[in-house]
Parts: sequence; structure tokens; C-alpha cells
Amino acid sequence: MIEMNPVEATFVSKKKMTLEEVTTEETAKLYLETVELKEFLVTWTSTEISCIAL
Repeated sequence: MIEMNPVEATFVSKKKMTLEEVTTEETAKLYLETVELKEFLVTWTSTEISCIAL
């Protein structure tokens, strides 16, 4: 009987994105701009929800 499953240590690598894929509108929707991120973090840290999440 095999003691260790050889498949457990394997992983499937992610497809590397090209510059065109990164700059598409679909991908841009997934990330916040710097100003948006700062606004989100300031709002999040000033609410009671942030205390509960920690």
C-alpha cells in the first residue's frame, strides 16, 4: 500500500496574463484605484464593522 499520495504535493500553475489582458476593462473592474482603495480603508477602519472583523 502507498503511504503517501504523490498527487498531494502537486499544483496547477495559473495562466500568466499578457499586458493586453491586464489592461482590459473586465480586469480593471476587479481592482481599486489608489484613491478608491484609500477611501475604502479610511471608511472601513472608522466603522464598527472593522472592529468586529478583527
